[in-house]
Amino acid sequence: MSLPRSPPGGGMCAGRSGSFLNLSESHKEAKSQITLRNKRKLPDDNEVIKSDIAEIKRQMSEMLDLLKSSKSEQTESINKLSVNVAAIKADVANISSTMQNIILENKKIKDQLSKLSVAAENTEKKVRLLESDVYILKNMPPSSSIQTTATQNEIFTEIEERNLRAKNIIVAGIPESRNYTTTNRQDLR
Repeated sequence: MSLPRSPPGGGMCAGRSGSFLNLSESHKEAKSQITLRNKRKLPDDNEVIKSDIAEIKRQMSEMLDLLKSSKSEQTESINKLSVNVAAIKADVANISSTMQNIILENKKIKDQLSKLSVAAENTEKKVRLLESDVYILKNMPPSSSIQTTATQNEIFTEIEERNLRAKNIIVAGIPESRNYTTTNRQDLR
């Protein structure tokens, strides 16, 4: 669509140039493309609209209060959860250290049990050897019983001497007295 333009350089300002739309002439084509609309008028019942807006504002403030209260409740819940989580973490750490101690004690018990089983096996072997020795001694011919009696007397004598010597006291680091009589040595004390 081509619109008629005014000649360049025309008008009041001397520095103007170029072509401008000539609004004084109206063409039929331009009029067919222009649509006219009426302005929207506010309804006469402004009070209804104001009350609706007031109701909306009241509901929005209620929603805001509800959101604030739910936020505070959620904050409390989060704080309680964080305290509970911290307590659980502390409990887990305690359980972990306790488990480590139990594992160490269990290992010690296993070591002692294995030592005891070895000692029990050794004791069983010694008992078997002693039983075999007793069996041999019981089945010995009577001729060697005289030698056994002499040997037993020597053993009893040795045990008595050891018991007497067990009561002796050994003193070291004290010089001996040069007196030969016991009464002189006792007087020096």
